Amino acid sequence: MKPPGHTCPAIDRAQSALRRLAWRCANPDHQGITPGEVLVEGLAALEQVREENRQMRAAYHAKVNP
Repeated sequence: MKPPGHTCPAIDRAQSALRRLAWRCANPDHQGITPGEVLVEGLAALEQVREENRQMRAAYHAKVNP
């Protein structure tokens, strides 16, 4: 698995969901996924970011304070 480089895949997913949410709100007559479903997806991606950050902080502190 290749490291993501200068971006975070979970943040990218959250940004994409928020863009889709904005589009959904601007186009309410369009059929398909609802704004609520897009919001749930975006919030799930942000929770993934939170967990990844928690793991990085724990790894950092474990290395700094062995």
